[in-house]
Amino acid sequence: MKRLTSLLLCALLLLSALSAAAEPVITEPQLPLTETPVTYTAMVVQHALDTGDASTKSLYLEREKETNVKFDWTVVPSTSKAERIATTFASGDLPDVFVNTLDNSQVLTYGMAGALLPVSDYLEHMPNFSAILEAMPAVKTAVTMPDGKIYGLPQVNMYSVWPGNGVYVKTTAFINKTWLDKLGLEMPTTTEELQAVLTAFKEKDPNGNGQADEIPLSFVYKGWAETPSALLYAPFGIIGMASQLNVQEGKAFYAIQDERYIQAAKYIRGLWDAGLIDPEAYTQDAKRYYAKGLEETPVYGVFIDWTGSSTVGNARILGEDNELGTGDEEYVPLPPLKGPDGTVLWENQAAGINTNRLCIASTVENPELLLKWADYLYTPDNSIQEIWGQFGTHTRKNEDGSWTRIAPPEGVNGDEWLLQTTTRGLPGLLTDQMVEKFDTIYPNGNTGSKRTDLKYRLSSIYAPFAVKEFYPSVVLSSEANERIAVLMTPLRNAMVEQEVAWLTGQGDIEAEYPAFIEQLKSLGIEEVVKIYQDAKDAVQ
Repeated sequence: MKRLTSLLLCALLLLSALSAAAEPVITEPQLPLTETPVTYTAMVVQHALDTGDASTKSLYLEREKETNVKFDWTVVPSTSKAERIATTFASGDLPDVFVNTLDNSQVLTYGMAGALLPVSDYLEHMPNFSAILEAMPAVKTAVTMPDGKIYGLPQVNMYSVWPGNGVYVKTTAFINKTWLDKLGLEMPTTTEELQAVLTAFKEKDPNGNGQADEIPLSFVYKGWAETPSALLYAPFGIIGMASQLNVQEGKAFYAIQDERYIQAAKYIRGLWDAGLIDPEAYTQDAKRYYAKGLEETPVYGVFIDWTGSSTVGNARILGEDNELGTGDEEYVPLPPLKGPDGTVLWENQAAGINTNRLCIASTVENPELLLKWADYLYTPDNSIQEIWGQFGTHTRKNEDGSWTRIAPPEGVNGDEWLLQTTTRGLPGLLTDQMVEKFDTIYPNGNTGSKRTDLKYRLSSIYAPFAVKEFYPSVVLSSEANERIAVLMTPLRNAMVEQEVAWLTGQGDIEAEYPAFIEQLKSLGIEEVVKIYQDAKDAVQ
């Protein structure tokens, strides 16, 4: 526990230092934006839980008064989105703006066909968006189309990036501290020590029921946050599994293409051969995984999850005092392991950038005014209210420049509550620095912030070890997408099938690896990697 507490404190100190990083310089325009009211038409896709109408959202009505820019809204149910988009563009009778309606593929198709306005040609009217592009290169990468143009304005929400400041940690590894204490074992720090601990979990009946029902290590191979991609592969220098796209020294490659993958696979195979991995790990779904972890008698020694609560329940993660790291938890985070050559890594990936929240038809009149209005949405107060709800009812602006979110009343669905005053679909900017000045007040009077959230505290343990390079959010050309669609399914199927075989004792990776790499080449893996490499290089 001392090591865990020390790691957590060091991680939080590091993140505090990172939070001082530069952020976009946002300016407030003079209001109203026009003396004469102007009305535009807008199409918005309605959230499934939104029972209101964009034309009656109180935040939007207030914005119309302060800017003199008004909208005639057409609300499209999410269930008929695809059909309405197709018929709208086929008719040629386009609304002036599309709000949270078009995906990257559609923006690429209609933008390059001339139906959408290239907003990147009008940046002189958008000082705030220009500042975002300059200060946040990942945003520019995510919104730039293969023709070098930007057709859609994003919503950037760093609150949803855990812990933030350029690091998004999805998976957390947990270990049964009660079992460690009962068996007199130390927290493992290396892959070799982990194997020894898992062996003790298997052989020494740590749950004390006299049955050999302990599962030393479990995961969901085809899961989301329950995969072993960081815990078991990263100590060998790559982020697995076989079909995971890595980036190192600027070069993209699939994990299986690197010979370090062989060492990772041999290690995992050794755990399997020793009976230390759940026999269902490569076949179970999350429902089955959770069901075993929630049994009254604990069976998991080590498992992987988002925050652990879904797999073993909140009480086993936080203990009786409902607090992480105070000593009475049954399961505690297992920090990143050191590999045979001293490597300590964890996963990282692009997150927090929601593209194409506002696209403008090329037929719009007076686009300059509309773009000034869109740029206004990136101011802090507008962004806070768009994402978390209107001041007065759902959020509060404090005298010290901070903001407070008002949590929903008891019995009110959180998503429905947030959608009462806003669609949450328009552009906005919530930076890491803004997140530091944002907290929540709950119905019982307690307050909290992102830093007090369980996911933040867990991800902070791994953030100092997160890889610095990872594949960015980029938009592939239509031709590249078509080629990937042809090549990737058989490639991925081959990689998954062979990996599971190697890891579960159905083959010899050292003997079979060269021939399998040749097979992947014949299936087009080098062409796929080149497509991704070229797309990355084009925007970075």
